[in-house]
Amino acid sequence: GFLEPIARKTVNSFLSLGSGWGFAKLKKSNKEDGEVDPLSVHLLCALCYLSSSILLLTPCILHEDNKYSFSICFAAFLLYELMIGLYMPCEGVVRSIYMPNESICSLMTMLRVIVNVAVAGGVISTNFIPFSWAFGVLSIMMVTSACFQLSMILRSDLSTEELDKKTK
Repeated sequence: GFLEPIARKTVNSFLSLGSGWGFAKLKKSNKEDGEVDPLSVHLLCALCYLSSSILLLTPCILHEDNKYSFSICFAAFLLYELMIGLYMPCEGVVRSIYMPNESICSLMTMLRVIVNVAVAGGVISTNFIPFSWAFGVLSIMMVTSACFQLSMILRSDLSTEELDKKTK
């Protein structure tokens, strides 16, 4: 989690470079130094999802006969854990944006029950499907999650100059 502020600042710096690269330019706002911009958090989450999908695809691509396959899969696992460490603080920020403080405890408990049932179903299903197929499905789910994350970006978070270019 200690790398997340650095990664978010890096995403902010890429966004503030301007529209020359086709990225959305951050709106000029009166945010204080401690305030977080939702656009950079959403983009960092989407980047974590996309890089995680590539990392989870590693066991599908490698052949078992390769003598380096274990080392490469282990390195991909470590990088995946790094992506989780980058994502978790962003999840807290996104949660604070969309969930009301009064009901956050009950909502999170309900969501954890659903996640635990899904994990149990996934573990049981590994007895019936090959591991490479399971990792492929997880990779597809991560790409889908990145698309959902990007859909949460409000049009008002993008500069009007960029929106005018896209609508014309």
